[in-house]
Amino acid sequence: MVAELVALVIFVIMFLLIVLDRIPRQWVTLGCGALMLVLVFGVCMHDGGAIWDTLNLSAFGQSTFWYGASESSGGINWSTIVFIAGMMVMVEGMGHVGIFRWLCLKLAKAVHYRTVPLLVCFMVMAAVLSMFIDSITVILFLAAVTAELGRTLRFDPVPMILAEIFCANLGGSATMCGDPPNIIIGTSLGLTFFDFLTNTGVIVLICLVATVVYFYFCFRKQVQSWDPQARQKVMELDPRDSIHNRGQFAIHVVLFLVVVVLLITHAQTGLTVATVGIIAAILTLLVNRQTPANPDTHYTGTNGVSVYYDSSIWKVCQMTEDAALGTVLELATADSADGAEDYQAVLLQRGTADTYPDFIDDSEKDLKQAYGIIKPRTANITVEGAEVTAVRCDIQTYYAVLATITYDSGDVVYVSALTKLASINDIVNLVESVSLS
Repeated sequence: MVAELVALVIFVIMFLLIVLDRIPRQWVTLGCGALMLVLVFGVCMHDGGAIWDTLNLSAFGQSTFWYGASESSGGINWSTIVFIAGMMVMVEGMGHVGIFRWLCLKLAKAVHYRTVPLLVCFMVMAAVLSMFIDSITVILFLAAVTAELGRTLRFDPVPMILAEIFCANLGGSATMCGDPPNIIIGTSLGLTFFDFLTNTGVIVLICLVATVVYFYFCFRKQVQSWDPQARQKVMELDPRDSIHNRGQFAIHVVLFLVVVVLLITHAQTGLTVATVGIIAAILTLLVNRQTPANPDTHYTGTNGVSVYYDSSIWKVCQMTEDAALGTVLELATADSADGAEDYQAVLLQRGTADTYPDFIDDSEKDLKQAYGIIKPRTANITVEGAEVTAVRCDIQTYYAVLATITYDSGDVVYVSALTKLASINDIVNLVESVSLS
């Protein structure tokens, strides 16, 4: 009875901490999981075997984990974790080369950036992509582009994003690899991709049609854009500008198609979803082993800060004079900034430790005041011959990186990056190329 009560208390505390959102959720779940193992199985039950069975580490040494039969239903389902991790690595690579942004803008341009057809197209696309990619990951990329189009076309993106979320959940439930519960059920019971598609797929298709019709009538007026000048401006967007490297783009498209084929045929080939996930991750890492892709330009500012950067990403490199920052090396992702809301740049200011004693903390406060939730977390950035302290923030549709690069000479480079076109990897690569002259 004591073990049951302790387990219940840990369970309730875990969900309370998740709801309060004061501590990162991954640490909450991992910490409560560890407490469950130690307090419930170890202290209360004195059962070391239960701890080992729950961890289920022996699964990695079984041939059936990688090839052939289904995984046992006891303990942690490592097949699901390995598969999702591998797919996330692949999706990050796809996002890095601009596939999702290109796809969204291509569809938007096909319907001439009319918001109501765009609503329908994005809903269907969310469902289709979620059949092969985790639905949460799909929404992260799709919502960012939707919010950007909302600002540009002057319509409220929230209704469209809500509709996309519903359709992504539907699409994910249609196949074995679309949602974690489906993966757990499939790996435990030995079900295949087509077992899900032929059973849940039909239901999902019917529900998808009903959902599209429902949200069309609910949101068609809310997403209307009545600004012809904004629509004319967005018509000038070229989806091809999202592609930083055409060779990498093509390789990642082929890689995605290969992984889809492996998932569809895993019952015939005998490859488990864990193996498919590992293949996806390894191939993606091999393709992206050379980073940055094209640091084709070197620039040294009058403040002595030098950088190597990819000119296809950072299209403007110049010195600016700011009343607060002084002389700053600016790398921007567009030729001009259309208002503060769309401002995108990396600013590198040279100073000493006394220039901004609390640079990162003060910058975080400014970002929080301007954007609300910023979710800061430590970023691992290395600069030769210097000590780096850095954080990254996910701010609505933007990425932000704040860093101090301290050299032995006492010089400090203060980095303030805010961008939505470049990825976090692009910013990290840029910062790691910094040197002083």
